[in-house]
Amino acid sequence: MTTTPYDTALRIERRELDAIKLSISVEVELLRQFEDTHATLLDSMKRERAVASATGLPGDGWATRMRSRRGELEAAARMSRDRLAALRENATEAYGKVRAIETAAETWQEEAERAASVAEQAQIDDISGARIIAKRRREPERTA
Repeated sequence: MTTTPYDTALRIERRELDAIKLSISVEVELLRQFEDTHATLLDSMKRERAVASATGLPGDGWATRMRSRRGELEAAARMSRDRLAALRENATEAYGKVRAIETAAETWQEEAERAASVAEQAQIDDISGARIIAKRRREPERTA
């Protein structure tokens, strides 16, 4: 495939799209970690409550800290989901740009090929016409 005037812009947009994809992967992993930590914290809180109620030991301070930690994790997960939604929106936009540039490059390529084909046909027609003229000049005129 021949290079087009759109190749540089296309490479830049593809790199941006790749960067967004990578950011999405990182954010998905971060969100998964928040959710795993939150689930582990909830399990720990259930176990500790069961132990505290069975033994009669006070666990109010610990429970308060864990509720606070749970709130922090929920807020972090919410922010992560928001960032993920924004990244996905950016990815959709970037993909649209890539497709638009690819379409423009394909159209340019088709036009260049068509122009080359027309030029080649014109050259063939010129050669053919020159042969006919040269042949006529070599042959003596026929009189009827």
